[in-house]
Amino acid sequence: MLHHGLTPVWGRVAALCGLAASVALSACGDRKGPPAPVEPPPVPVVVGDVETRNVPVIAEFTGRLDAVATIDILARVEGTLEERLFEEGGRVEKDQVIFTIDDRVYAAKVAEDEAALAKAQADLRLAREQVQVKAAEAALAQSNARLKRAQTDEERLRPLAEIDAVPRQDLDNAVAAVEVAEAEVAAQEATLENTRLSTEIEIARGEAAVASAEARLETSRIDLGYCTVRAPVAGRIGKAEIDVGNVVGRANSSLLATLRVIDPIDVEFSLSETEYLKFAGRYEGEDRPSPPPLQLVLADDRAVDDEGAFLFAERTVDRQTGTISLRGRFPNPQQVLLPGMFGRVRANVDVLEDAVVVPRRAVIQQQTSRYVYLVDADDRVQQRPVVLGATADQLVVVESGLEPGDRIVVEGLQKVVPGVRVEPRTDAASAERAPASGDGS
Repeated sequence: MLHHGLTPVWGRVAALCGLAASVALSACGDRKGPPAPVEPPPVPVVVGDVETRNVPVIAEFTGRLDAVATIDILARVEGTLEERLFEEGGRVEKDQVIFTIDDRVYAAKVAEDEAALAKAQADLRLAREQVQVKAAEAALAQSNARLKRAQTDEERLRPLAEIDAVPRQDLDNAVAAVEVAEAEVAAQEATLENTRLSTEIEIARGEAAVASAEARLETSRIDLGYCTVRAPVAGRIGKAEIDVGNVVGRANSSLLATLRVIDPIDVEFSLSETEYLKFAGRYEGEDRPSPPPLQLVLADDRAVDDEGAFLFAERTVDRQTGTISLRGRFPNPQQVLLPGMFGRVRANVDVLEDAVVVPRRAVIQQQTSRYVYLVDADDRVQQRPVVLGATADQLVVVESGLEPGDRIVVEGLQKVVPGVRVEPRTDAASAERAPASGDGS
């Protein structure tokens, strides 16, 4: 029993002796210095070579959309608004009836002017028939006949009177009759001339009266037509400014609605004087190229599918802003683009030949500085500051800091720091599958 009771004690003593030996050995090791640090395994990253390319220079400007045409629909005659025949905010077609105005007064005026025109036309026809001229011509003919008969009587009696075959008195009477007949003919000729002149005047007055009556009738018909208000062009119409039942056409109640043409739609943007001078020199002259097509990017960063075309530039500089206004035009078949919306107008204005480019995702921005991670010949990372230029799609031009052929990290930037050794790979998928640094594999 004594033997079994001492066994646990001797076990504890042996354990203490082993611990003391371990401590002694550790003390001896400390006297030789710390062990050398172990370098972590290389970090797998995706690298790419710095290239040179011809890069299009994309200029971007802030623009505001505007309707091609904005038309105020006005009441052009006074009357009670009877109907509104469109959906507010909807599309209307050219010549579509959109309002009607009570037309009874104007229809009556048309009927009155039609009657006045008919009377004027009848008076003109009567004047043109020249009844009085014909009567004067007949009277002149009768006078000429009497003159001829009197002259015949005189010629017959004169030789007889010379031989005393007839009384001298008969010849005298015949001579007097000729003189009377001649006077009567002269009077009838004067009457005929006056009648013709009067008739010409009456015809001219009749023609003027007919023309005046036709003009009044045309005016009345136009006023009657204004009672049916039609859309002058196709477009999108806004809300009705006056409710049905109100009297319109007065000074303060003429605007009925506003119609806007938004397919296509215009965009207005501005250039500084410096930008304008640079572009103007490029697109002027006989051999100038056509202006580049425009691209529109909306407020949600969505690019409009259809390209736009440059229209014109204003010929004056805004004194307050020092800018020049330009206008472009974009198709808008779905009429999603609305006047007043803002967007960014982009245009390919130049090409940089043999420009040094890197992927935009490889550039790190820290406050005002930009840099990339350069991979040297020993596969170690260096932080290299860069000066950037224009952007094109997913590439950015490097104006200084890199040379063609340099290797830079393009994927895995969050896993590296300057000085770390990397395992360069050429595709993103392999880097994603590779174990992270420090996992022990």
